Amino acid sequence: MTTSPVRRKRGTGIGNVQLVTTVPKTDKKLVVDLAEQLGLSQSEAMEVILKHLRTELAQDGIPVWFDRNQLPEALPIAQAS
Repeated sequence: MTTSPVRRKRGTGIGNVQLVTTVPKTDKKLVVDLAEQLGLSQSEAMEVILKHLRTELAQDGIPVWFDRNQLPEALPIAQAS
């Protein structure tokens, strides 16, 4: 049994830009499965995920749950003379 893909309502994506990224298959499946469960397109499902992520950002723009020890240290760059 095949199901027709869920599409975004006409006009709701005006002004959106394309997000192109490479992820592990399991992460892609997560988005596909979530979209299916919510009755949304995969694009709308990603919007839901990103909207939720925005609610978890600290003042510095980093999610509160992110291990700040994983952040790269600034490289010491000498000033040009």
